[in-house]
Amino acid sequence: MISYVAAELSSEINANSESIYLFENKPVLLNQIKTIIDTESPISQNALFRKILKLWNTSRAGGKMNNYLLETLNSIPNLQTSESYQKFYWSENLLPQNLDFYRDNSVEKRLIDEIAPEEISVAIMELMHSSLSLNKDELIRAVCKAFGFAKVGSQIDSVVNFSVEDLVEKGVLKEVDGRIVLG
Repeated sequence: MISYVAAELSSEINANSESIYLFENKPVLLNQIKTIIDTESPISQNALFRKILKLWNTSRAGGKMNNYLLETLNSIPNLQTSESYQKFYWSENLLPQNLDFYRDNSVEKRLIDEIAPEEISVAIMELMHSSLSLNKDELIRAVCKAFGFAKVGSQIDSVVNFSVEDLVEKGVLKEVDGRIVLG
């Protein structure tokens, strides 16, 4: 586990929900997006949009804003993405298949669905290597604890199950008599 490092950006002077659309602010917006992705990769689309809106002193995004942000993101060449229960953006230096760490959730509070499944899989594998065999519910609780969540809710259960099932499909883990073991 490593600490979460957040991008340190400041709002533009007179930033608001209208000035974000101005042509002269497009390079600023692009730079902010790239900086956040490069620093906080992998980052969910929801978290990225929330951070951008905060920089532009805007509390919520409507359809027009979401479309504009997506259009701006799509204009970035070679932007790495992965899609599962949410879309995640990756820096050019970090590919989903090469991820070998997960980040502490105490500094930058992320919802479980804002944590990339690849990151959750790294935590699962770390727990499995130290335990060798765990009941599926115990594994989910341990992952929940690793990311600093107090209790397992239905959303945490489904997101962690998604990663467990993915690792089982890849043959890295096996489910034997209700227990998860290394494959």
